[in-house]
Amino acid sequence: MTFKEKLQMEHPELIDEEGYCEDCPEDYGYEVNSVCIERADGCRVCWDRVMPGTEEKKPLDAASVTLIAETYGLEKQLIKLIEECGELVTAAAKYDPQYHYTVEHIAEEAGDVRIMIMQIEHLLGIQDAVEDSMKRKIDRQIGQMKETDLLKQGQTLLDRYLESERIRIVQTLCPDDVPWLVREMGERWKANKCVQEDGCEKCWGLPLKPEEV
Repeated sequence: MTFKEKLQMEHPELIDEEGYCEDCPEDYGYEVNSVCIERADGCRVCWDRVMPGTEEKKPLDAASVTLIAETYGLEKQLIKLIEECGELVTAAAKYDPQYHYTVEHIAEEAGDVRIMIMQIEHLLGIQDAVEDSMKRKIDRQIGQMKETDLLKQGQTLLDRYLESERIRIVQTLCPDDVPWLVREMGERWKANKCVQEDGCEKCWGLPLKPEEV
C-alpha cells in the first residue's frame, strides 16, 4: 500500500483531481522524520512510495524449514527450541515503548521461536493437534472475556482497528510529530513541558480545549 492509497482510504477529500495529495505523509502520522524529496514532482513521488510493512511478502519456505529439521533431528532441535524461547523471554522483558529497537528485538526472537516450533511440529507430526489446541484455547479465552465483560458486544471492525491504532500512536508518536495538531493546540502546546518519565502518553492525554481541563 502506498502513502497515497492510505490517504485515499482515510481522507479522500484531500486528493485533488490531478492526483496530488495535500501536505506530507508525516503530517498524518504515516511516518516519522521523513526526508523531503526536493524536486518538481517531489510530493507526487513521495506519496507514491510504498509504506514500510505493507510490501508484498513472499510466502514462508516451509520446505527449507523441513529440510533443516530433518538434518539436525528432534533431540538437537528441542534443545534449540528451549534456547530460542529463553531469548524471546529476555527480549520481551526488555521491551520499552520509547525505544523501537526493543520491538525489533522481540520480532527477531519471535521469528526464531516460530521457526523452531514449525520444526518440532514436523518432527513430531503434531501440526493438526497444535492447531486444534490453539482453536480450543482461543475459543475458551474469548468466552471468558465475554463472561467478564472484557469484550464489548457489538464492537465493529472499525472500533477494533481504531483501538489498535490508538495504541500504536501513543507508543510510537509524539503530538509534536503531527504539525497540524500542534498548530491546532497553538500556544498551549508551546507551554507544554514534556515529562520524559511519563513519555508521550502524558502529552496525548492533554485536553484539546482549555475548558475541558
